[in-house]
Parts: sequence; structure tokens; C-alpha cells
Amino acid sequence: MKSEISIASYINEYSLFFPNGELFAHQDNYIPQFVFLKKKAAETVTIDKDVLCFIDVLQICSDNIKRHIACEKYENIKDEVYYNHNVPTLILAKNKELIEYYLSVECTCCEFYCSKEMIKSYDSAWQLIRKQFCCQ
Repeated sequence: MKSEISIASYINEYSLFFPNGELFAHQDNYIPQFVFLKKKAAETVTIDKDVLCFIDVLQICSDNIKRHIACEKYENIKDEVYYNHNVPTLILAKNKELIEYYLSVECTCCEFYCSKEMIKSYDSAWQLIRKQFCCQ
């Protein structure tokens, strides 16, 4: 089920992006946090059903980043991260005003500045969020 993800699977999935933590090697606090997550790896994080639609956005982002890495189009990763970095906060906050802001500002800017391919990949997820939160 998409609404549950183990911390172990999260670590395994995203550590593949940055083997040995080299991207974050300059950040003093990266390694201790990663070690802390490994200690918590048996735990499961559960997402409430009312914000489950945002899991699709995160999955699309993850898939797009993997594709950019495979195609060595690293510059495209910047847009994926920039326009999706607030999604985890939306999941935690469950705040309708923040979600409306995300849809009206972040998604609109993405549609204006990003590639048609990227926009198309998110379109159905954004439509589902609009429908669920009545933000037309």
C-alpha cells in the first residue's frame, strides 16, 4: 500500500542516489542523521488517507530523478527538487491553505518554467489533488 513505507526501504531507495553520502559529505550533520535513520529502520511511517494523493507526487519525483540520472541529465534534477521540496510539509501539515498555495503558485510556476515532459508527468497527480481539496 502506498500509504506505508518502511524507513529501511526509504534508506535503501534514496541511498542509491548518493552512494557513500558523497553529495552530502560537506554537511556535518548528514552522517549522524543517516545513522539515526538506520537505527530506526524497522519502523514504519504511515500517511493519513486524506493526504495520500501527495505520495503520487513524491513517486513521480523519485521516478523522474532516477530517469534524469540514468540519462545523465543532471540539470533537470534541479527542477524536480525545487518544485517538490514542500510536498513532505504538505503531508505533515494537512493545511488546506498551504495546499491551495502549492497548487496555485508552485504548480503554476512549474507549468510556466519547466519542460512539457515534466509537467505532463505530474498532471494527473495535480488534478487528483485539486479534485480532493476542491481547489479549482
